[in-house]
Amino acid sequence: MGIGVVFHPNPLDAKSISDLVSKYRVTFLVATPTFLQAYMKRCSPEHFGSLQYVLVGAEKLPERVALAFEDLFGVRPLEGYGCTECSPVVAVNGRDFRAPGFRQVAGRRGTIGHPLAGHQRAHC
Repeated sequence: MGIGVVFHPNPLDAKSISDLVSKYRVTFLVATPTFLQAYMKRCSPEHFGSLQYVLVGAEKLPERVALAFEDLFGVRPLEGYGCTECSPVVAVNGRDFRAPGFRQVAGRRGTIGHPLAGHQRAHC
């Protein structure tokens, strides 16, 4: 698909993460709310300027963390939901789509979002 990936063995090493995001112009960051809190303390907005999407999972995303991250870096984190038995993420909120005279809501704060493609709703 021609998509590059950048890995680092320690996601709490905020300095290295910010250097990698800046160097490789990373547009999609996968993290946890705990990692975001570390990045807010140790990373500058200039280093995270290329980010377009930030997807978090593994723990609940507190509204205060989401708002603080968005205020500092200009990107609203998208909260994903998964469970150990299924996948790291099976549902996620997305970014709303806007065009002249049209708006499609893709995410609602406080929800787990929409199922990812290929997942079906369980019927009990």
